Amino acid sequence: MPAPGGDFQDLMTMARGFQAAKMLMAAVDLAVFDFLEEPRSAVEAAAWLKANDRATGIFLNGLAALGLVVKEVDYFKNSELASRYLVRGKDDYRGEIIKHMEHTWERGWNDLQHTVQLGHPREADLEKWLDAKPERDEKESWATPGRRIWRNGWTPNRSGMKRRFEPLSAAWTPSPGTWPPR
Repeated sequence: MPAPGGDFQDLMTMARGFQAAKMLMAAVDLAVFDFLEEPRSAVEAAAWLKANDRATGIFLNGLAALGLVVKEVDYFKNSELASRYLVRGKDDYRGEIIKHMEHTWERGWNDLQHTVQLGHPREADLEKWLDAKPERDEKESWATPGRRIWRNGWTPNRSGMKRRFEPLSAAWTPSPGTWPPR
């Protein structure tokens, strides 16, 4: 945070903060760090991503400027930080929380003016959210005894929920008298 009495550059630094965050989120979502465990060129990365060569080069140079990848001549490789926390399958992988933060971007942070003005976020487009999630079969279902999946993705917790939503599946229902919490 800027010190009291800072200058305009402090405001510009704050205003640009989203750029680094969005680059990190996009790289995690595209699994760029999985690919860059070994040195790769921008052209190789573009082919792997099925993306534009020039745009991929610019993107990788941006990740290098952020310290997430290291650039040596024309090759890019993960920094130690990215290799430790952003490569799927590693013990310290934390990419899922970055993905979660990106998913809150559209409905929460990206629409903050609306939320402040009205006191609540816009209603979610549930079909869009549901269509983005792969279907799960019985073995992989989140619905386990004692837990119900709600259409908006919320699950009941110890404090209960303020609003009730239609369950995704009627395959599992709680014991009589245990749900909804009162």
